Amino acid sequence: NQTESLSIPDSHPNATRLFFAPTARMLTTGTGYLANHLLFFPSFAVGLSDLATLGGGFSILPGINFSDQMFFITPKVGFSPAENIHLAAGAFVGGFPASDEMNGTIGVTYGVATVGPPERTITVGLGWGFANQEVQGKPMLMIGGEWLINRRASLITENWKVPSAPPV
Repeated sequence: NQTESLSIPDSHPNATRLFFAPTARMLTTGTGYLANHLLFFPSFAVGLSDLATLGGGFSILPGINFSDQMFFITPKVGFSPAENIHLAAGAFVGGFPASDEMNGTIGVTYGVATVGPPERTITVGLGWGFANQEVQGKPMLMIGGEWLINRRASLITENWKVPSAPPV
């Protein structure tokens, strides 16, 4: 019996993210992808260097003027201190430019670690939410993973523990 190693295709978009949460893996210089989440949230990401990735996107919700749509950017820096160990820090920064209720920016700053070979990874991250320059006191926790079952399909899990909002 000859077994074939499962190689990860260069176009594997989930190397740098799970469903929505980032992993600590980085895009390589000059590589990137386009994605479309839930039909109304197109996004992109590009490897500025092997240590820095920049992404972003916006909403295209029907019936809402473009100037009222949400926008977001997702910078991330990271490195690999050892084989199959990746560490990164970044942010998701978004806003609603023309909204009276959501005036300013919202987002999450985070640190994340991804361990395991490319075919089976576990990712753990801590993030602090912010709105209008005020940082949430308690972090949110994300634990996720990916298991490639073949070159074109994988099982992904992304689990969040978000602190309760303070009473208003």
